Amino acid sequence: TTVEAMSFNLPVVVSSDTGPAWIAGDGAGLIFKNGDAVDLSEKIKQIYLSQELAQQLSERGQARVNDFVPSNLAQTLYKKIAELQQFTK
Repeated sequence: TTVEAMSFNLPVVVSSDTGPAWIAGDGAGLIFKNGDAVDLSEKIKQIYLSQELAQQLSERGQARVNDFVPSNLAQTLYKKIAELQQFTK
């Protein structure tokens, strides 16, 4: 999965119309237009040709993985529920 790849410090390229696009957002991965093979190949080529980009994506991906640790997910969910409760009062 995307999170597993990121946890192994691998740069990721994901489709724009899938859940992984949300996971790889904020610069944690590259996102290609769904169904666009040319865009996909360009994203892969960018990573292949730029060690600096590959390193940046790996580092950002590793940091993003922390958002998906179960205890962090539960904490984020609790905060969002509290925000919604305040909003509806």
